[in-house]
Amino acid sequence: MPDQLPRHRFYTDTQLTSDEDVTLSDGAAAQITRVLRMRPGDTITLFNGHGSEVGARIVEAGRRSVVARIEGEPRPGVVIGSPHVHLLQSLIKADQLDLVVQKATELGVSAITAIKTDHSVVKLSADRAISKVERWQRIAIEALEQSERADLVEINDPITFRELVGNPPASVNLIAAERSDGIELTHAIPANGESISILIGPEGGFSPVEIELAVANGWSPVSMGNTILRSETAGITAVAVIRAIARMHQQQHEPS
Repeated sequence: MPDQLPRHRFYTDTQLTSDEDVTLSDGAAAQITRVLRMRPGDTITLFNGHGSEVGARIVEAGRRSVVARIEGEPRPGVVIGSPHVHLLQSLIKADQLDLVVQKATELGVSAITAIKTDHSVVKLSADRAISKVERWQRIAIEALEQSERADLVEINDPITFRELVGNPPASVNLIAAERSDGIELTHAIPANGESISILIGPEGGFSPVEIELAVANGWSPVSMGNTILRSETAGITAVAVIRAIARMHQQQHEPS
C-alpha cells in the first residue's frame, strides 16, 4: 500500500492482520457499493478503534456484503489524547441528541452518557434505551470514519441525574448552570487535568434542587456565556471549548 492511506475509512471490530480478509457490515457495504460505487480492486482504510489503521483492497463487493483484504501492517492513527472528555448530555429530542453525538465525536469527546433529569421531556423505556444506545453507537462510528479518528467513543446507557452526581466520573466535574455565578467554562479547564466531565441540562434547564445537589457533591458550576444556548448547542460547544483550551495548555508546555 502507498504511504498515504485511502481516504475512505471503515470501522471493523476484528483484528487488523496483514493478508487477512475482513467482512464489513451491511451499512458499510451499502456505503461502498451504492454510494461510493466502489468495486473489487479499489482500496479503503480499516480501523478497529484501538488506535491503529491499515490499508485494504476490496476483493468482493455485494449489496449486503463487502470483503476486503488487509495489505501491509497497521500504523498509528489519530487518537484523542488527554484530557479524557466525558459529555453528560441531558435527554433531548432524538434528532437533536443524534446531532450532539455526531458533532461531539468529531470534536474529540471520549465518552457520552445521556442523563434523565427533572425537566427532561423525553422519556425512555428500557427497550427504547437499548435501541437508542445502539443508534448512537452507529452514529459515533460514522463520525469516527469521517473525522479520521482511530479511537472509539464510549457510549454509555442512560442514567438518572441523581445516580450520576453522587458518583462524579472524572477528576474535574463541571455542570453548565445557566444564570449562575459559576466561572466561565474557559477558565475551568486545568492545565493538567486527566479527565473532565461536563453536564449539560435539558430544554428547560436544571431544576434548583439539581443544581444544589450537584454542588453538594463537588460539581463546579460553569457559565457558557451571556446568552442562553439550546441544549444541543451547549453540548457541542462545551466539547469544542474544552478540547481547544486543553490543546492550548498542551502547546504552552511543548518544547519550542
